[in-house]
Amino acid sequence: MRGRQLKIAKAWLKEQGNQLSFAPLAKEFIQASQKIGLMVFLQNTGFIVIPLLVASVMILPYLRQRSYYDAWETIRNIKTRKPCRNRVVD
Repeated sequence: MRGRQLKIAKAWLKEQGNQLSFAPLAKEFIQASQKIGLMVFLQNTGFIVIPLLVASVMILPYLRQRSYYDAWETIRNIKTRKPCRNRVVD
């Protein structure tokens, strides 16, 4: 069970409690359904988070190196009084 059906089953189990002879089985079934729902959620989250982490590990060093290069280029251009190629001129 998932979603709405699982919510209804949990509410039903709270109402019935231990009055029914098969209540322990119903409780076990609902807990198994919740566990499966959690596993599906974690798998779906992994499909989003893992590619983002891989992309950040690959892209961030390049961006950091590029900012260092731009900073040193700015310093060199100030010393030689050349306009920076990345500088926006009004």
